[in-house]
Amino acid sequence: MPGMSGLDLQAVLRLRQIPLPLVILTAHGDVAAVRQALKNGALDFLEKPFEEDLLLQILSNALRVDRERCIGEDERAAASDRLANLTAREREILAPVAAGKQNVEIAAQFGISPRTVEVHKARIMEKLGCRTLAELIQKIADLVDISASP
Repeated sequence: MPGMSGLDLQAVLRLRQIPLPLVILTAHGDVAAVRQALKNGALDFLEKPFEEDLLLQILSNALRVDRERCIGEDERAAASDRLANLTAREREILAPVAAGKQNVEIAAQFGISPRTVEVHKARIMEKLGCRTLAELIQKIADLVDISASP
């Protein structure tokens, strides 16, 4: 590419937060360039000349990785939207529920009856699309991991 190397392009894509699966092809590769490309998120690094079958395999893998990333983003966005549909009280109750506290403990914490906690939990489960408490806790853990990532 005239005026810009593949590593330069990779840096621009990262700066602009464009999450494309990147495969670097070069005629002038060295260990430092490979290390930099992979460290910055390239899926692979090929030096010319290369075998067509290998390139096709690598590109197929890159497309699979990107498809999985897109599906994951869609699932996270949907879960985040469902979480936004919780009432303020349901969000308050969600934290101790996800922490594994019992209804009686949660009720005492908020000055409500254990039955009211059960009703809130049922509504939370319905709104988040969970059938079991374990599924709810896993969804919350996934959302927390997502919000903690850069």
